[in-house]
Amino acid sequence: MNYEERTFEALRLTGAEFAGLEISDCEFKNCAFEELALTDCVFRSCRFIGCRIAAPRTERTELKHCEFERCQLAGVHWKDVTAYGGVAAPFDSLRACCLKYCSFAEMRLNRSDFCGNELIECMFEGCKLGEAKFGGCDLTRTAFAGCDLRKADFRGARGYQVQLRSNLLKAARFSLPEALRLLEELEIRIDG
Repeated sequence: MNYEERTFEALRLTGAEFAGLEISDCEFKNCAFEELALTDCVFRSCRFIGCRIAAPRTERTELKHCEFERCQLAGVHWKDVTAYGGVAAPFDSLRACCLKYCSFAEMRLNRSDFCGNELIECMFEGCKLGEAKFGGCDLTRTAFAGCDLRKADFRGARGYQVQLRSNLLKAARFSLPEALRLLEELEIRIDG
């Protein structure tokens, strides 16, 4: 089933299963998709505005060049919806979104702009995040492990957990007082 250049508003789908969907250049406004099962589906250049997407189960499903604005995204395993080979991220932009319990594993996210979003209890593991921007992000309990964070910009971000020993951090930028969190792993105390 193919859909092109359509607008979907206020769709509410819970627990539905879809296979073989191809959706291109469509816009989803104020929709809620919870626990959908998507198999062999492709979403190309779609825009999601004010949507809630929770705990999707995906198999051989790809998002390519999608945009998310003011969305709530919970329990999304972004690697599972990355195009084969992982050359491009599944999203071109995230603006004013709240991501909770999401995972980013072994993804190429160099120069990605996460500024101004909330990423709560998310996990970045083995990702390439060189020159990525996290300015103004709420990264409460979001962890970075085994990532390439060279030249990443965390100025103005808060709540992050960046492991010094497992990440590449050369020329990464942080701001006070949050930068002091980096020293927690080394069990260093600063009094003042």
